[in-house]
Amino acid sequence: MPLQSKKLAAVRLALERQLNAAQIAQRVGISRQHFFTWMRHLNQEGLTGLLRRRHGGGKKTAIEGEILAGLKKQFAANMTASEVQAWLAQKGIGLRKCNIYYWRRRLGFACPRHDPGSKEETHANHNTESVLALQLDDPKAWQEARDKSPFLEVEKRLDAILWLDERSRALEEGRGGDVNPDYEIKNIAEALGCPVKSLYRWVERYREVEGDLNLFTATSIKSELWQPGVFDALKAAFESGEADTGPKAVGWFNKNRHVEISLSTAYRWLEKCGKIRNMRNEDD
Repeated sequence: MPLQSKKLAAVRLALERQLNAAQIAQRVGISRQHFFTWMRHLNQEGLTGLLRRRHGGGKKTAIEGEILAGLKKQFAANMTASEVQAWLAQKGIGLRKCNIYYWRRRLGFACPRHDPGSKEETHANHNTESVLALQLDDPKAWQEARDKSPFLEVEKRLDAILWLDERSRALEEGRGGDVNPDYEIKNIAEALGCPVKSLYRWVERYREVEGDLNLFTATSIKSELWQPGVFDALKAAFESGEADTGPKAVGWFNKNRHVEISLSTAYRWLEKCGKIRNMRNEDD
């Protein structure tokens, strides 16, 4: 499906308000992050602005040949980002510091150490590409875990990891040009509705557990509802008709898990099972 057709299909499905974001993304053939990005552009620029945008590609890099070889020498000599930036400027190449850190990481050089408290160290610790650079071995597994979770906070944390994974891949494919606005850290945080510092905290935890999905998810959940097998058991009950409505699901949790949940929580679980929520009849 052409890009413009995908955008129109996503907008139409969103306006119908019958499918959630994950279902729309799957039907259109895009990531959930792209769906939210398109909706943000739609709200800011209207349909014409959304359709006018062209995703991907980026500018062709000037970092090649002699410039690339010289850049490697600069990094090997432990030049700071400011010094490398000045060297590139002499060659007629303007590159932001975040992109210099990106090239440093891409070429296999670690960020140089600086005196504690220096501005350069603060920038390197909080704004370099390497800090939030990660690529998942199995993004599909993380997306499935995100789609199963009925907890908003867990969804947000898993979304953050998925989005940063997509961002890292876009940077790798972008050939060193400026970061696409969709993948700027501040825009990712805004789309997720969280502070930028939360992204750093979640990535730090991701690395602490060495990318283990189960450990990462377990540290994000404090509810006894999210135990192995609970979702699969509920989904089976949903499909059999035993827990296919909000009140039935409340009763199912009480009977089978000895847990009392609210009707709104039950609906969130059922939406994960595929139930289309009827806003006009909350009691089914």
